[in-house]
Amino acid sequence: MTELTVERVQTALREVRDPIYGKSMVELGLISPPTLRDGVVSIEVTLHAVSDANQRQIAADLERVLGEVGAARVDAQFRIESPI
Repeated sequence: MTELTVERVQTALREVRDPIYGKSMVELGLISPPTLRDGVVSIEVTLHAVSDANQRQIAADLERVLGEVGAARVDAQFRIESPI
């Protein structure tokens, strides 16, 4: 199994798209730099609109892409921020 590294996690996170804008959430600055500890990836995700459906989709995408690079668990903290 390939080692879980910050670089691999950051590359994987680029695949997560903002459901509203259709662009990488990393490129939009909406995902904080990840921290890793014992296979757990911790990140903060900023949302500009309150939507349970969007939050569930983003959480599922995070679990998928980070699981593919070897994360045992994803600890994603979501926060809402007005884009104004």
